Amino acid sequence: MNFSQARLHHWLTQQEAVGGLLATNHANIFWLTGFSGSAGMFLQTKKGKKFLITDSRYEGTAREICRREELEFVLWDEDLREHFGENISGTVAVEDFLSLSQFDRLKKLFPVAKLQPSSHILEQLRRQKNPDEIRKISYAQAHVDSTLLLFMKSNAIEGKSEKELAFKLEQALRAGGKFELSFPVIVAFAENSAIPHHSPTDRKLAHGENILVDCGIKHQGYSSDMTRNFVLGRASKEFQKKYDILKEVQAQTLKQFQAGADGTNIDGFSRRILGGDAAFFSHSLGHGVGLEVHELPRIAALSKNTKTTPAMILQENEVVTCEPGIYFPGQFGIRIEDLLVVRKNTCQVLSRTTKNLIIL
Repeated sequence: MNFSQARLHHWLTQQEAVGGLLATNHANIFWLTGFSGSAGMFLQTKKGKKFLITDSRYEGTAREICRREELEFVLWDEDLREHFGENISGTVAVEDFLSLSQFDRLKKLFPVAKLQPSSHILEQLRRQKNPDEIRKISYAQAHVDSTLLLFMKSNAIEGKSEKELAFKLEQALRAGGKFELSFPVIVAFAENSAIPHHSPTDRKLAHGENILVDCGIKHQGYSSDMTRNFVLGRASKEFQKKYDILKEVQAQTLKQFQAGADGTNIDGFSRRILGGDAAFFSHSLGHGVGLEVHELPRIAALSKNTKTTPAMILQENEVVTCEPGIYFPGQFGIRIEDLLVVRKNTCQVLSRTTKNLIIL
């Protein structure tokens, strides 16, 4: 039983009314088994039975995984209900993000079982990373660090558009197909950088303008995420002033990250020391990173009448971002985002690219 299945088994043994869990989310199935096909399910029971279910397109790959991981292979065909689904009984937890039609389909496939929608079970179990997961994320981030600065110095030239720069950066990050992107590259010039998740346009770069770049790649399924800021030529006094303020806020905020800390309080700390500029900080402070670039925990302010939840309390060996930002509409935006590992009494910052304002 691998690390992930052992964590799920432990959770199942703590549940009096639940006899198994059925996973359909691709990231969760990959975490549990290493299977990355576009169609599949994974069922694990409290009694220790484990089934990987997929169709004939992936049968060879799935059978090899089942042999290696000591799982039982189940072919997903027109007879799945008769030769497998009808033999599953008791209460089985299922992910609650399913659409009504998907849930109805599962009920037809497993007519004897009582399917119980459950929220973020596997996502909570995925939060604490093992050493191998941290190694993969660190490798992904190291590749971004070794690529971004050199790329920008060679390619960020006057007259180049956001789309051109983003496309060429994607090529550089993917390294001839060795890596996948964690998310579409964000390149934003000047006033466009005031849009936190701006999509690159044909807008061309001019001398003296700032450039915000947010990017990440995946290594063996695990994501990285980092944002850095550049200026072509000389930064304006106002931009440099705001940048220095945010850089110091980010440095002080990083000191708040440790196991047991409340993400809500860390978010609030960052906004308090931003002072008046907090009015221009329009998104949450951070998020978990792993198989998905946005996953638990949430490091964010709470809405009114909402209490702190376990999703907000940091756990040792989680990988998260710290990314305060300030965005002045029609002028410019700045975001300084690091990727870090939460440790017992501190944090380990994985992002190595300088956080000084980079003049090109």
